[in-house]
Amino acid sequence: LVLVFVVFFYLFFFLFVLVFFFFKQKTAYEISACLVGSEMCIRDRLMRLRNYAESANVELPVSDEELEREVSVVGVLIDGKIYALSDEILEEVASITDIIFEQGVGVIFIELFMEKNSEWLEEHYIVTVDMLKEILKKARPQYYLGQNIITVAEKISEHDAIVKEILRVSKGSSVVIFSELVEVLEYIPSEKIAWSLSMSPEFVWISEGKYFCMKDFIISEEDENAISMYVDRECGLNGYVSITNLPYGNIPEENYELSDSALQTAVYNKVLKKNYYLHGKILTKESNGVDIDILLKAYCSGKDICTASEVMERAIELTGNPNKQLSLIHISEPTRQAEISYAVFCLKKKNNNKTKKK
Repeated sequence: LVLVFVVFFYLFFFLFVLVFFFFKQKTAYEISACLVGSEMCIRDRLMRLRNYAESANVELPVSDEELEREVSVVGVLIDGKIYALSDEILEEVASITDIIFEQGVGVIFIELFMEKNSEWLEEHYIVTVDMLKEILKKARPQYYLGQNIITVAEKISEHDAIVKEILRVSKGSSVVIFSELVEVLEYIPSEKIAWSLSMSPEFVWISEGKYFCMKDFIISEEDENAISMYVDRECGLNGYVSITNLPYGNIPEENYELSDSALQTAVYNKVLKKNYYLHGKILTKESNGVDIDILLKAYCSGKDICTASEVMERAIELTGNPNKQLSLIHISEPTRQAEISYAVFCLKKKNNNKTKKK
């Protein structure tokens, strides 16, 4: 009898330990709506929920299907788990976003929202992006929830939402400053603002951290037609035209905030982009453009003497960038019988000596 008793004792103890540790690894669940943040896996843990309810004298539906429905109503489903959150908490979370949108903000990046409200969210056990998104889906179904953003409007890409925000806060000003935008658009990451400024045709780079809004670009129909006709004629005759040689008319005076380079970019975006390709400073109808080597040789072929400075100026005129090595090497090749200047010869010889030393 003693032996039998010992065997049963150890067997009971083993089963007790096994059951205890199995359930101990699971998260404890609270039925009360005032206890927030508790999670339950609907499929696997209904039995544990029933045991807990029985010990707390809480009456639950008899069927598992009905119990699952009731559980899903009192919480938010995330990755197969229910987070039991009171209606007051759901509404309070949603009201925070409402206040931001009421201030005129058009887009909120979720991670920045959580960062700025981290103390309150952590206090209420809302600790992941997925939790916040599911809460807002339930509390504010009218919101659009993208992968990283919240908006009050229809479905929209991050880039388009940012561009709309920049245009919204820049009303009344044709020039926007990056550092000022970062301060005003506090719910948009600074790197996202920088990317949208550089990639959107709505803005033209003027100088470091300074951009022009194309919505305020002034150009008359007469100037547009003159530029289009000039480019069409020159491309038909030569296959290309330099954007620096366009008949700009009154455009520089009307848009005095723009530098020469910014003005050229603005004209290209506004008038020529649909029908022409821009390669540096060269406009062509073909996407592959023209060979700058050929253009420089052609430029020198009509001259008796072609100096290095002249070729450099022509290279800058065509491409916007000086390329000393390219210019000197190619105009010095025997493509014509005309005299090559002593300056070009010496500079070419100097470049060749540097190459040999390497």
